[in-house]
Amino acid sequence: MKKLIILIPFLVFSSFTQKLDSFQLPKAWEKDFSIKLYNGGGMYYGSTTVVFNSSEVIYTKMDHGNEVVKTFKLSENEKNEILKQLKLLKVENIKTKTKNGITHDQATTSICFLKDVNNNYCISKGATTEIEEEYKSNFSETWDYLCGIVKSKAK
Repeated sequence: MKKLIILIPFLVFSSFTQKLDSFQLPKAWEKDFSIKLYNGGGMYYGSTTVVFNSSEVIYTKMDHGNEVVKTFKLSENEKNEILKQLKLLKVENIKTKTKNGITHDQATTSICFLKDVNNNYCISKGATTEIEEEYKSNFSETWDYLCGIVKSKAK
């Protein structure tokens, strides 16, 4: 039952969006652009979700059904610095591939780039997906960079 509750928001979100095969970061942070970080699932009933959008950053930590939500703002300079750093980390080149064979229970870690309500590009590692070998360090560095911003701001 708990797994079903966790899957419902993901399934609803997935059914209304189109997954893009590639993407390009905007030159400046556009009103309809956002970045969503997610880590959770597996055997643990908990997750962390962070959404960077044009007006604020929303950090949600869920542990056994109890949610803590924090928000903070980023300046235009900070948002532009994020885009600049993501370009340097070559995030546009990172590719995810589907795992073959037996699927084991495992948490999912994903970074999604949403251009608007209908289009998204996600890179993830988890039970059914993995980052292609040549991009694993780029993915980890990108994740660490974005999480570092959250840790410094969401106090």
